[in-house]
Amino acid sequence: YGMFKYWNELFEATHEPIITKKLFEKCQQVMKKRGKPRKAKHRFIFRRFMKCGECGRMITAEIHKDYVYYRCTKRYTNCSQKYIRQEALAKQIRGIFQKVSLCDDWTSKILRELEKDKMRNVQSSRPHQQNLERNRGAIGIKINRLVDIYLEGALSKEEYTKKKEELLNKKKDLQERLRDFADGDNNWFEQARDFVTLLNRASYVARGGNLESQKEFLEKIGSNFILKERRLIFATEGTLRRYLQDAPYSTWWS
Repeated sequence: YGMFKYWNELFEATHEPIITKKLFEKCQQVMKKRGKPRKAKHRFIFRRFMKCGECGRMITAEIHKDYVYYRCTKRYTNCSQKYIRQEALAKQIRGIFQKVSLCDDWTSKILRELEKDKMRNVQSSRPHQQNLERNRGAIGIKINRLVDIYLEGALSKEEYTKKKEELLNKKKDLQERLRDFADGDNNWFEQARDFVTLLNRASYVARGGNLESQKEFLEKIGSNFILKERRLIFATEGTLRRYLQDAPYSTWWS
């Protein structure tokens, strides 16, 4: 508004003010009012994260005498499940992390075997990949020849268009198969490697992670979280077994 502070001293600016002093002061009052501290609502980390193992309703949370409790909503049901304190639930989660955690030595060992298995897959699949590449190249040559034949007048416009479309579709199909071929191998390796690295971090998350990070970790190693008889249960589809069940070292995980 035509004034500025320098080292806590107010000076009058030489430029024409963009806003009036009255408007500036009004804005400051609004900002000050908005900046007043408000009582923050408690954030229940695991609310609606689990379902009741008896009736299937969502698990809700509440505070009672400064403690957080999780329980079934029991909406429209006569559910007999009891509450669980957040501390007890957190203790269970830490125990789960300790069970699934991989030490540094085992992590390094499995990652080395994964790398070896990836190289074996690349070597064994290379002939098939080369065959696809040769077929794609051959189709490219056919398309060039087709253009020459058409320019020489040996083909009608309709014949040329139909044959060219047929060849381009075949070429496109080969390109997609090559892409899927490469992506499939890389995805398998990257997913398995990421999961092994994730399990290596489990014990660290259990010891030093807050509830939010522990919840995020749980979502990475499981799904369909259920609370029954004050015990946390979840499905483990999509875990390491899914990626390593056909590997020669799958017995390590059994």
